[in-house]
Parts: sequence; structure tokens; C-alpha cells
Amino acid sequence: MSTDEPTKPKKPPVKDMLQHGVESMRQLMQPAAFRIAAPDESERKPCASNAGDPTPASTEEQLNTALKTIAAVATAVWRAKNKLDAEADAELPDELRNVPRHVQSAWDALEAGKVQVDDPTGRRYVPGMAVNTLTIQPLEGITFEVIHETIKPSVYFNDMLIQRADVIIARPTGETSQNAVGDDDSREPDSGDHEAPEQKGTNADGPNND
Repeated sequence: MSTDEPTKPKKPPVKDMLQHGVESMRQLMQPAAFRIAAPDESERKPCASNAGDPTPASTEEQLNTALKTIAAVATAVWRAKNKLDAEADAELPDELRNVPRHVQSAWDALEAGKVQVDDPTGRRYVPGMAVNTLTIQPLEGITFEVIHETIKPSVYFNDMLIQRADVIIARPTGETSQNAVGDDDSREPDSGDHEAPEQKGTNADGPNND
């Protein structure tokens, strides 16, 4: 009597899954009338490079490329949405009246794809936050350091940080600035990247998105 176990089907290579995921997200960001249906599994052609298992280095590179693409798309949609929200009262030309709806559809598609965009503007700045400080400038009327402006948002994919926010920090003027950050006199004022707090199942550094 044979005791051989049935052969388990092989999982598709990581490269194919990433390519399929990115392409699916791109299609979701298009108006429904212009989306291209994904081909059936039987119609998919294997890549020539799939003859053997990908090396760890190439797989990591493909993953970083895919995550950079997701972060770039999310940042572009965030900027477009912010601009439209800021000019919500302005009357758009006839040829642009559908733009807000398309941008909102793209935003909804990102959320459906488990992509979260986080704009930290207005929050109290605490050393160690997962942000890149571009500059620190004095500001009257505040008693502690705050994130005054966000140039590029934080982006998460499946709860993993893939892009740190680029921010401008506002610091209180006068004597209050000494106590604004917990008397942390050793911190360099323009320190750039900060260590992110530990997150469950995440890589706090993420890919480098310039």
C-alpha cells in the first residue's frame, strides 16, 4: 500500500504575486468603464525567469520596487486630494468637473487595497517619531513643538510602514522652547531621520522613497 502523500500545488512566485497586486491596484484606480479585467489563471503565461526559484536578493529588490510604487501612487493621490479639498469652493471648468470623483475613487481604491495614508500635520512632535524632519522653524503662540506642515505623508501597506513622512517642525519662540521637547538639549535641531517606535509585524524603515 502506497503511503505517498498527494503532491501539493506550488504557490506562484512572489514576483508574480507582486506584479499582479500592483496591476490590480492600478486598475482599481481607473474609472469602472476603463478597467481591464484580469486574465484567467489558465491564460497567464509563465515568465521566462520563473524557471527556477528567485534568489533572495532579487525577491527583496522586487518587493522594494513594488512598495515604492505603492507609496508613490498613494502620495500622488494624497496631494491631489488635498489640493481639491483646499479649493472645494472654486468652480471647476467643465472638462475638470469629474476630477474630484476620480480622485476620490482612487483614494477609496487605496483604502480597499489596505493602503493607509497618514498626514501628521498638527500633532505634537515627540523625538523618536517615524518622520523625517526637513527643518525646524520658530512659531509664536505655541508652547510645545508641533508638526507644522507635511511635505510627504507616511504610507502603510498591510499595517507595515513603507514611507516615512517628510515634515516641517514648528518650535516655540523664547524660553518655552527649552521645555518643549522634555529638555532634550542633546538632540540635533535638524536631525533628519528618527528611529520609529517598534511596530508589530512592520519594518519601520521601509524602502527609501525619495
